[in-house]
Amino acid sequence: MTKYIFAAVALLFLAAGCVSRQAETVYGDKCEKISDSQAAHLVKYARYILLNNVRKHKFSAVEKRILENDIPQIRYEYRGDCFGSMYIQWETPTRRLGICFDGDLNQNAPASAMLIGASDGRSFNTTKPDKTQRGR
Repeated sequence: MTKYIFAAVALLFLAAGCVSRQAETVYGDKCEKISDSQAAHLVKYARYILLNNVRKHKFSAVEKRILENDIPQIRYEYRGDCFGSMYIQWETPTRRLGICFDGDLNQNAPASAMLIGASDGRSFNTTKPDKTQRGR
């Protein structure tokens, strides 16, 4: 009986070790992406930042409700292992609200910029990264 338990535990550790955290950089190289828990933390942090600016940027009640309840659109642009840009964006009826995290995405509070713009019906209307410059 203990043989079967040991085999099951060994198989579980083997399966857990086989989880792939691979992504591709904007240059086409393989890199390590951030974990799902870190991505969830950054989404929660982006919500926190935006909701703390409700009065300053005059968000409507509808926009505030969307920020609190809706799942955002997320896009990654890796330039190295857990390094690059992460765009988190909510689409509202009148404008796009979001945060761009840049640099080391494994930090609890990476460098960020607030993205607020008119909604044109398209998602992530951002400029493409300059692939001639590595590391930025």
